[in-house]
Amino acid sequence: HEVSDTNPPIFNIDRKSKQKDALDLTLQYLSKLSGFERSLYYQFLPDGTGVVMGEEYHGDADRYLNLRYPATDIPKVARSLYLKNEYRYIYDIHEKPVNIQSLPGNKHLQLDLTYAITRSVSHFHITYLKNMKVGCSFSLPVIQANQLIGLFTLHNKTPIYLPHRVRKMMCEAVKKYNLYIAQTSIENRIRFMDKYSREIESFCWMMLNKQEYDKVLIDQILAATGSQAILLKTGDDWTYFGLTELHPAFDRLVNALWASDYKGTLVTDCLESAFPSLSDLTPIAAGTLCAWFEHHYQTVTIIFIKPEITQEVVWGSQVDFYSRSEHPVNSFGQWRKNMQHHSEPWSNDAKIAIQSILNIGKKIHLPINA
Repeated sequence: HEVSDTNPPIFNIDRKSKQKDALDLTLQYLSKLSGFERSLYYQFLPDGTGVVMGEEYHGDADRYLNLRYPATDIPKVARSLYLKNEYRYIYDIHEKPVNIQSLPGNKHLQLDLTYAITRSVSHFHITYLKNMKVGCSFSLPVIQANQLIGLFTLHNKTPIYLPHRVRKMMCEAVKKYNLYIAQTSIENRIRFMDKYSREIESFCWMMLNKQEYDKVLIDQILAATGSQAILLKTGDDWTYFGLTELHPAFDRLVNALWASDYKGTLVTDCLESAFPSLSDLTPIAAGTLCAWFEHHYQTVTIIFIKPEITQEVVWGSQVDFYSRSEHPVNSFGQWRKNMQHHSEPWSNDAKIAIQSILNIGKKIHLPINA
């Protein structure tokens, strides 16, 4: 059926809303405006997996709220397209795709369909949706700092035609939610720095100036980041707190950071997902919070770590199903499994702290004789 675009409701988020309330409000609006049976918000996690953080559902089938999904559910190619398009709309997954014919004399000319809204999608994904009993799908990306952090995804059993105006209003609603997230992030940063700016600046001075460490200050920084230990490598020299000895693999971690595509910071609760060759660090440093930069013509690397913990995760699809590309998921339920190689997730305060350490550390100018 077709959704009416006559007098659609206006969407706004109260700046004072809590994040969960803002998410629920956005899902309710998308659901009401589109008429889709299910609207959910899928958030990407540092290890590439995803979790359903919010859901608006009007039906009697299974709910997906809080279920976890493997990174392979949304391949890198699909994620890259979401960075370039406001939405992806599959009106009827049962429609047969139409082949594109090349112009005479241009058989080798490649047609770029990156921005084509009506382009077909992978048959693999179509089979996936059919197995979920989904007949129509509409997805909108949430992007922060040029990174895809989540998706609003809408599903319906039968095709629903969304007029252009309705699609644009849905995009505007997600932009407002995105803006709310960005503003909240700035407010959280201001709040954190109001509380810890002096400690972080003192910590950077102490580390870079190689002063005798202040145990009270170190404990404050450990508490602010929720980490178990701190390691600092300046040039070839190591200093560390919270560890009785230095694991030799930390030198490999430093080398990997400097050779990576990460831009000065790394936040992960699964170091092995970022650097598979460093799995031997998992027991003591499954979670790493890192910053690295050049200072006074020498390299500086700061690493906060948390140990591995075993967590029970409820998966919404099997993790080990991809035997061949033509066999997508055909079973959706709940599988409880113990997940290893991860630490507890890093808090928002920890993420703010490591970025602040990077920014402040790079700006500190020590005396020449320091």
